[in-house]
Amino acid sequence: MNEPDAPDSTRQADRALRPRTGQRREEILRVATKLFSDHGYDGASMETLAKNVGLRKASLFHHFPSKDALYAEVLGSLLADVGSMLDKAVVTEAPYLDRLAAFAESIVDAFGKRPHAGKLLFREAMDQGPVMKKWLGKAIADLLGRGLAIAEEGKRSGHFAGMDAKNIIVSMIGIYIVPYAIDNVVEDFDSGHENPEQKLFLRKAAVRAQILALAGAGAGAGAGAP
Repeated sequence: MNEPDAPDSTRQADRALRPRTGQRREEILRVATKLFSDHGYDGASMETLAKNVGLRKASLFHHFPSKDALYAEVLGSLLADVGSMLDKAVVTEAPYLDRLAAFAESIVDAFGKRPHAGKLLFREAMDQGPVMKKWLGKAIADLLGRGLAIAEEGKRSGHFAGMDAKNIIVSMIGIYIVPYAIDNVVEDFDSGHENPEQKLFLRKAAVRAQILALAGAGAGAGAGAP
């Protein structure tokens, strides 16, 4: 005998317990970022990803039509966030150092929400694979060009004295991204700070101070000084 259909109230409760589509999508992106950063594009399987997020492989393709589409979303969403922050740093009406400090903290927030994305970007840049050659390289070059414009504005304002604008951006890449690219080393070294929120707060404060120092300002300059 076939079992009777579940009552409407039961089905509604089941639906309420399931993660909403947006939440599930974010979870997939978060887990996929770590998987891709650890194993690379070729080494990361959709079967493993589906298992790690508690989905059947077929259900995973409901959210992302292909592995290529998922990979593009993982990288593209981070770059889009960085681009938005660059735009805000340009158009916001505030003193240059205030904008620079706010931009520094926002970048740390972006990578803090995606702690494996920096490692993944480094992996792609080092491998120079088809994704890098097809579109990622151009997207990164665009962001670097927009960052360069901010550095040049700073030099015109009397900051970054004696520094080449392009090398300012190279230094910023090291400050922003390298700690996330060598996450295992950093985790072992910084094991005294177990609370993720505390670690993010301290990282933001350190990066803010480093960027302002690079610009030739005191550590207390800029908005949001602790």
